[in-house]
Amino acid sequence: MAWVHLISACILEIVWATAMMKSHGFTLLLPSVVTVVTMIGSFLLLALAMRRLPAYTIWTGIGALGGLILSALSCSAIWRTRSASSRPVSSASALSW
Repeated sequence: MAWVHLISACILEIVWATAMMKSHGFTLLLPSVVTVVTMIGSFLLLALAMRRLPAYTIWTGIGALGGLILSALSCSAIWRTRSASSRPVSSASALSW
């Protein structure tokens, strides 16, 4: 049962991390509510899983990886940006850092 709690907590962590990004600094109501509710659920399920498993590292890793993948797939701004290879680079700007 601890694994079920842990996997559920991981899924909720991915949801709240993505909803927080979509809330635009907690200015949009629905994503803000989803963030808070799923965050509380994620922490409660993590606490239950930690009674039997060393669950924190698994929860953190799966949540970080899942959040990265989901936000990369859902964030349209990433796909609209020009790639670095298509930008003109002068020798002066390439050498000054």
